[in-house]
Amino acid sequence: MPGTTLVTITDHVIDSGFSTATPVSDLRAARGFWRAVAGTALPHQPRGPTLTAVLRPLRDGDLPAVRDLVVAAGMFTAEETPFLDDVLGPLTRTPGPKGVDGPTCLVDDPGDPSGPVPLTAVVYYRPEEATDRVWDLTMIAVHPTEQGRGSGLALVRQVEADLSGRGARLLAVRTSGTGQYASTRAFYDRCGYDRVAHVPDWWTEGDDLVLFTRRLAPRDE
Repeated sequence: MPGTTLVTITDHVIDSGFSTATPVSDLRAARGFWRAVAGTALPHQPRGPTLTAVLRPLRDGDLPAVRDLVVAAGMFTAEETPFLDDVLGPLTRTPGPKGVDGPTCLVDDPGDPSGPVPLTAVVYYRPEEATDRVWDLTMIAVHPTEQGRGSGLALVRQVEADLSGRGARLLAVRTSGTGQYASTRAFYDRCGYDRVAHVPDWWTEGDDLVLFTRRLAPRDE
């Protein structure tokens, strides 16, 4: 029997948010980030023991652990990760309610009060500018030691449930058409997302955009 994954959201998740106008100096790392490259860390069907994830908003002190996690997941090298401080840092510096439309970054909480515990999951999603209730699932990663237990699918379903509760209409995922991201594309196929667009040479010459979407609300009659 496949393992069961339980996801709990704590600490007023929908009140978290950060600025979308964040400068990123490393073009290579930025391309990887906006391709939702964390999907490469989520290729497996659920199996193994039961996994329970307790998610909470990103907070001050989490960024080093987030950098370690994305390196372990193979998204970036250690030298490429400092730009994440620019992207995610505003949330930790400006805590407090941001409304239901604010971008959201969640991490797992191992719940061990004895000291720092490596993070095993992170997910970041943000509203698309100049659209009607469309969101982008920008980054999702699970540590290799926790893969293969259905945690990736559970995280995606939690994002969908959270956004549905906020009144979102559509969730989009951008990724690459290269062979390196074949497992990413297969993951979103298994999650029930529709491949709605393929744009040649989007990221760079020879690196195409593949756009997935999932409807979160019925079409208006």
